Amino acid sequence: MILDSVLACLAGGRRQKRYVKPMGMLKADQYTQDTIPVEWERWLRWLRDDPPLHKELQWGQHRLQQVQKKAREVEETDEMMRKHEANEGLVTISRKVKDIGHASAPAVGLRSPSEEPTSDGKTFEPESWHPVKT
Repeated sequence: MILDSVLACLAGGRRQKRYVKPMGMLKADQYTQDTIPVEWERWLRWLRDDPPLHKELQWGQHRLQQVQKKAREVEETDEMMRKHEANEGLVTISRKVKDIGHASAPAVGLRSPSEEPTSDGKTFEPESWHPVKT
């Protein structure tokens, strides 16, 4: 990604406002925090005095790729260990469950409101009875 730094002065002698003019494939409104290199982000926020050099940007990109590669390796190793532990019977494989409400709520799973109360009157359960309005 090629970025061209541009300085624009604010009126009143205040600190200059910094911004980056995009020179890539993305439009100005498509840039997010993930698409702007950290080195440029630090310069924009006045955390460094000089704009980043091309060599710094290349090193940062290389470092990011190395971190992503190591993260993938860790995830793969973790997945293999989970499968091995599940095969050995040490742990169970977690399954995704559809959330339909709180398990103790009596109305969980009901399609329509009931005209009959679901409580025997000995315990209080808020919103357990939904009478039909006529």
